[in-house]
Amino acid sequence: MTPNQLLVDDVWREVSRQFVDPTFNGQGEEGWKQQRVKAIEQVSEFGPDETNLVYDAIRTMLNTLNDPYTRFLTPEQFETLTKAYATPSTTSIASSTSGIGVQLIDDNKANKNNNISYGGKVVVANTFANSPAERAGILPGDAILSIDGVDMIGVTADLVATNCRGETGTTVEIEIEHPIVEGSESSTSTPTSSSTSNKRQTVIVTRNPLTSTPVVEASTMVLPASSTNKNENGNSPRKVGILKINSFTKETEKLVRDELKKIIAEYQQQQQQQAVLSAIIIDLRGNLGGYMPAGVDVAKLFLPPRSRIISKIDRTGRATIYINDGVGSDTETQLYVVVDRSTASASEILAAALQDNKRAVVVSGESRTFGKGRIQNVSPLSSGSGIAITKAKYMTPNGRDIQSIGIAPDIRSD
Repeated sequence: MTPNQLLVDDVWREVSRQFVDPTFNGQGEEGWKQQRVKAIEQVSEFGPDETNLVYDAIRTMLNTLNDPYTRFLTPEQFETLTKAYATPSTTSIASSTSGIGVQLIDDNKANKNNNISYGGKVVVANTFANSPAERAGILPGDAILSIDGVDMIGVTADLVATNCRGETGTTVEIEIEHPIVEGSESSTSTPTSSSTSNKRQTVIVTRNPLTSTPVVEASTMVLPASSTNKNENGNSPRKVGILKINSFTKETEKLVRDELKKIIAEYQQQQQQQAVLSAIIIDLRGNLGGYMPAGVDVAKLFLPPRSRIISKIDRTGRATIYINDGVGSDTETQLYVVVDRSTASASEILAAALQDNKRAVVVSGESRTFGKGRIQNVSPLSSGSGIAITKAKYMTPNGRDIQSIGIAPDIRSD
């Protein structure tokens, strides 16, 4: 085989070994083998200077899996991503270098737009207030198509985020795609857009230092007693603890545990004034997830022993079940979990575990959370390239698959 054919074969074998769906999107093993044959034949005609055509052939093969997270990474993309993974985690969600002020997430829908080259896109989940991105007109829901002329379609959110960062005062050219808003007038489209395609725009953004956002923020509020909200202590004022979790890192569980102890200790000290700790609110709005085990560990703080938290299902159907193997810090105080469409991944693990175990009431002003229920593994390939492969899926304690569906709230607020 030629080097190009060997690369195709390398990709095919890694997917065959790891991909979560053993039917390969209904193609079956024979159908998936035919995709290998087709791609190998196609790249046999390409020379050493036609690597982009080889990458296109690989991505075409991967597209048949209809999975937004299984993506081929060029050597440059893979190197950038591995360097980003090697950076030590911090207790804030802003980088120590300058950036543009966005939170990014991999789109959870398979690409069905023929105007886009290949694979899933990375979309903007949130923009920070008064950030360079917000001032440049980048909006939540926008897809990042390229950065400084480098194609970002089919790469990971981590890789896009790395390319957005840089030295303070430097500029970055970002091509974005605004989603079509149903019912909008086509006259608002750019001259190069059609009524059937999304609006594309290129913006120049100047990188600025960003204020670090704490991983966990805690506060309390006291609700005055009234005749309409009496509690078991009569008309005593009600105290509510608020835990705002902005991201999940290796430090999140400890930070939540420490803040929870402070809230409970403060309540116990104020019992002399007859204040009643009536509820704890866990605010997961805008939390895109992060370190998956942290979502599991935080759930353990609020669940009784032996409660099921999540199940991880591999390609053989074998389940790894995560349960609470300890004693929760607080298993009785009423919990409310506040979510939105940007609540994703590890945040959804926490919300679903508390909801399915009837430990918390989930509240949202929107119809559902993001819907990220898949796990990826990034593997190196020949020639320095790499591939992200969906290797497993999550199931909630009640057996729900939230991929692209999300979690519906128990209470829909206005």
